[in-house]
Amino acid sequence: QDGIQTAKHLWDEECRRNVYSASKSVTSAAVGIAVREGLLSLDEKLTDAFARDLPEHPGEYVRAATVRDLLTMCLGQEKPELMGAQRPLYEQEDWVKMSLGFPFTCPPGTKFVYNNVGPYLAGVLVQRRAGCDLVSYLTPRLFAPLGIPRPTWETDPLGNTFGAGGLFLTLSELHRFGLLYLQN
Repeated sequence: QDGIQTAKHLWDEECRRNVYSASKSVTSAAVGIAVREGLLSLDEKLTDAFARDLPEHPGEYVRAATVRDLLTMCLGQEKPELMGAQRPLYEQEDWVKMSLGFPFTCPPGTKFVYNNVGPYLAGVLVQRRAGCDLVSYLTPRLFAPLGIPRPTWETDPLGNTFGAGGLFLTLSELHRFGLLYLQN
């Protein structure tokens, strides 16, 4: 029409692939939905949200951190943790306790450190409050309305969905989220 043509060419077959950190956006959506449903509050302290998982003597910065801080990459930890190359090397099975035991060296909200701990813990909190894994929680609320059949998502050693990465989607499914990035 009017001389404009559109074309679509997929360079590879339509199979699910790891979308890596784009998974964090889906976890953030899960947190937003959970807030709307009254399952959690962004202002809730981590000491309340993860009371049974805290180190014996949590430091002042852990005590100051909130659910909101999990989503900002300004959690207060000194270095990135739960990153791809690190995950296979952890000997601990309880990554929630391990994550809360990593050093918090500055006040939350003051220093940006790209870190998988915050999105991972945010996803775990949604799962605990919803009583199911993130895929089950998001299927009727997000995936099904977008026409995405139940996707695969990486889990930690105890079976918690790894909300910081490891979601597998096709290119078409990614496009439905608006998360399709051009790659070289």
